[in-house]
Amino acid sequence: MRYAPPLTDQEQANVRRAIRYLHGRLGTWIAVARAVRIKRATVRRVRDGGRVRPYVAGKVARVVAVAVEDLKAGKYPPKGACPRCGHPDR
Repeated sequence: MRYAPPLTDQEQANVRRAIRYLHGRLGTWIAVARAVRIKRATVRRVRDGGRVRPYVAGKVARVVAVAVEDLKAGKYPPKGACPRCGHPDR
C-alpha cells in the first residue's frame, strides 16, 4: 500500500486556514468535524497547530469541492473571502 507523502509546513498552514474558514461558515467545530467526517479530536489537534495528515487534506478538499493540490497550494479559500457568506473582499 502506498501512502501519501507528508505535507510541508506551508501546505499544513493552508489546510488549517481552510478548516478555520469552514468554522466561520458552519459556526462550530463540531459542525466542521461532522462535515469533514473526522473526529473532533482530530479537528482540535489541527486547529491548535498539530500535524495535518494528508487524509485530512483530502477530506477537507472533498467537502469544499476543490482539488487537493489547490487546497494545499492555498487557493482555497480565496484571499479576503468572508467566512460567513464566502463573498470575496473587494
